[in-house]
Amino acid sequence: MINSISFGAKLVSCGDTIQQFDWLKRSYTPAKVNIVELDATDFYDMKVVREVAKNWKDAKYIDSISGIVNSIFARFIDKTEHSIYAVTTQKKNHSRLKTKKILGLAEINTSKEDNIKLDFLQVKPEYMQTEKDRKYRGIGQCLLNFLKKFHKKSIFLHSDYSVTPFYEKNDFEVLEPGKLDYIWKPGK
Repeated sequence: MINSISFGAKLVSCGDTIQQFDWLKRSYTPAKVNIVELDATDFYDMKVVREVAKNWKDAKYIDSISGIVNSIFARFIDKTEHSIYAVTTQKKNHSRLKTKKILGLAEINTSKEDNIKLDFLQVKPEYMQTEKDRKYRGIGQCLLNFLKKFHKKSIFLHSDYSVTPFYEKNDFEVLEPGKLDYIWKPGK
């Protein structure tokens, strides 16, 4: 068996922008966040995702993301075919993410050469578009913009009806009318 040393999550994009509500101005203003790639083989990162899943009770996809992380940690699935990204307000020490600072997570499958598959994208429930008085907005869009810029490949996903307007607003096109499969292609 080959031993490898893991140092946990690593910063992959610094200074991305979302919107934060400014109570004095009574409007949203730009706020800087970081995007971190989690290492699902690292015990601490696996524990952080488990904790997020426990805390985000109303999140539709967090259990699926946590399940993939657990499967990678247990070596049931190949780490090289999956990447987990987190949007965080944490400014330093990204190898030790604080659960409360995570605003959203995305899990992608990178097993295909010509595209990536966005399996799951989950925003913290209190900051989702359906929430009225949310402190932050633009978290899901921030993750999508990062994936587009960082991977520079087509992004494929299977949506559900409730979020198709979100993906269409972010330049994803339906592959076949009546189906919920979408694709984003670079250069559009």
